[in-house]
Amino acid sequence: MDFEFPMVSQTRFKFWGVKQYTKDGMWWFTLLFGLLGLHHILLRSPHTWILFMVGNFFSLGYWWVYDLIQLSTALDYEHIDKYGIESPWGPFGIAQGMFIKQKKPGEEKMPETSKITISATVLPTPASSV
Repeated sequence: MDFEFPMVSQTRFKFWGVKQYTKDGMWWFTLLFGLLGLHHILLRSPHTWILFMVGNFFSLGYWWVYDLIQLSTALDYEHIDKYGIESPWGPFGIAQGMFIKQKKPGEEKMPETSKITISATVLPTPASSV
């Protein structure tokens, strides 16, 4: 039986049906605007934003640093996507299933049309006779 934290149910994939965030993009957003808790607003979780602001004020930014560590190399994509973002005081499952898997450099395949375009521009054209 899975525990459903009612304040964050609207942040999950089951509610929206479309993955919307990358882990790296969320890390940068959290780094720049996270001290104010705006990443919780971006994740559509205003209730946890209120908890974040109170908790962050009394813990002198602990929850912000905790979120940055979660989004950094401490946890992999599968963990973040399966369980969502947690709070320092328990699992909330914020944005569970909403993260897009990022491709590593060199992992993506080039479409066939791009290969044709590149080969057509690289190959020399026959010189016309004057």
